[in-house]
Amino acid sequence: MAYLGDTGQGATVKFIGNSIAMVRTMTLPDWTVDKIDASILTDTGFMRYVPGDLADPGELQLELVFDPAIDLLELAGCGETILIEWPINPCRSNTPNTIPATLTGTGFVSTISYGNLALNELNTMTLTFTYDGGVGPAFTVES
Repeated sequence: MAYLGDTGQGATVKFIGNSIAMVRTMTLPDWTVDKIDASILTDTGFMRYVPGDLADPGELQLELVFDPAIDLLELAGCGETILIEWPINPCRSNTPNTIPATLTGTGFVSTISYGNLALNELNTMTLTFTYDGGVGPAFTVES
């Protein structure tokens, strides 16, 4: 059977030592490198660019089921190490892998949004984790 991809079901996110329960969605970071204008006056047609020196480590956004028994505000602004772990896909090869893919890095919780309360809607909240570039973020492939 060919490997055709997977859903996010079974993925976990942990601040080292503390699991974050009831995660509905994770929006993974974009890693970007600035472009620097290197155009000169004699250029015609298109601008010239060179890459910046450093990549922006990005942010991780989590949508959580709201739990009034958990105070996530204590995480705001505090330095943390975060670990995202993907489930091992048993269809990847004839011999399934045993070590899951991970994304880990240091940073801090920069935004906590308690969301909306409404009839016939699940009460969710959003947490934004900003990678600080101190350690990682680093992606390790499943093996």
